[in-house]
Amino acid sequence: MAHPYCHADCLSLDGLFHFGPRTLGQATTELYKGVMRIVQNDPLGIDFVTLNQILLKVMILYLISTLLDLLQGYLLANVSAKISYQLRKESPRN
Repeated sequence: MAHPYCHADCLSLDGLFHFGPRTLGQATTELYKGVMRIVQNDPLGIDFVTLNQILLKVMILYLISTLLDLLQGYLLANVSAKISYQLRKESPRN
């Protein structure tokens, strides 16, 4: 079953960029809930364990995204260099 927030572009590298802001939104919501608990004199206050788990997910998502972007750039540069070399080699010299 497909993830409810996943569209066709989740299969691409750009798909990771959709999950980062969504997960940051979860962290913001958790922080807001904690502040509201403080205002209501709830002893729990801000749940830093949950907040840390969410922010760790964000960090991992952006790290994976960065590594995949670097790999994509490396592969693209190599492929384009090889194609350019082949075209120069095949072209007739004037």
